[in-house]
Amino acid sequence: MPAKMKSVSKFFKGLSITTGRTKKSLLLAMFVIVVLTLLTACSAGASSGTATTPALAADSELAAGILKLEGTAQAIDAKEAADLLPLWQLLNELRSSSSAAQAEVDAVVEKIQATMTAEQSSAIEEMGLSQADAMAVQASGASTSASGTTSTRSNTAGAGGPGFAAGGPPPDGGGGMPLDSGFGGAPSSSTSSQSSTTAGSTGSTVLIQQVIKLLRTKLGTSE
Repeated sequence: MPAKMKSVSKFFKGLSITTGRTKKSLLLAMFVIVVLTLLTACSAGASSGTATTPALAADSELAAGILKLEGTAQAIDAKEAADLLPLWQLLNELRSSSSAAQAEVDAVVEKIQATMTAEQSSAIEEMGLSQADAMAVQASGASTSASGTTSTRSNTAGAGGPGFAAGGPPPDGGGGMPLDSGFGGAPSSSTSSQSSTTAGSTGSTVLIQQVIKLLRTKLGTSE
């Protein structure tokens, strides 16, 4: 009888130890679940609180990248410019058309990428350009063009005053011919009005036009 009592006592003692371990395991599991839940909630909150920046369009990235390659070993040369100019002109027409399909734009962009060297494409990709970068490149190009145009205008001003040729103002006293703001600088009002109704962003169109101007310069042409 005492032996049976000892066996029962050992059984309940073992059960007590097992139950205690089970409780500890359950508590540990619950603690891990709570921690994971809190971490997930914090991560979701951080994600929702972060502003999402729109991705830069492929043609805008290429345009800004080509402009930034100037002055580097990967800058576009005259031979490449001859091959790229027709493609960028076509892309400009598509971006300025309200009926152009995105598939057409993508096809031209792919052709431009195929025309450029692998090193040039890699260099542009490594720039990691954003919307802000593209806007900065666009503004820098417009500023440079405006500065050059102003200098040219100053050099052509003569004794008749600013804006007139050396012979002075016209006999009828009329003002000088207005500066063509659409050439290489900020687009004219008519160009801006047209761009606002075209497919694609205005910024993309302006960058494309800046690339076209760069390529023409390398080829020594203005048209």
